[in-house]
Amino acid sequence: MKAFTREQVIKALRKAQGDRTAKDFAAAIGVSQPYLSDVYHGRRYPGPRILNVLGLQTAYAPQEQAQP
Repeated sequence: MKAFTREQVIKALRKAQGDRTAKDFAAAIGVSQPYLSDVYHGRRYPGPRILNVLGLQTAYAPQEQAQP
């Protein structure tokens, strides 16, 4: 499984938006324009609806335990 950085996700999201306005794109993918703007500006993480548009999903990996 390949991991993407937030910046890579935002770049892919902008590419998916294409020439559409942020308002039109947000409506097309089922999110609010303010939420989409927050994702673009790094104030919020992209959620499942946005990731789904890109064919991505959230995966969690266990943290390594600190050694005493």
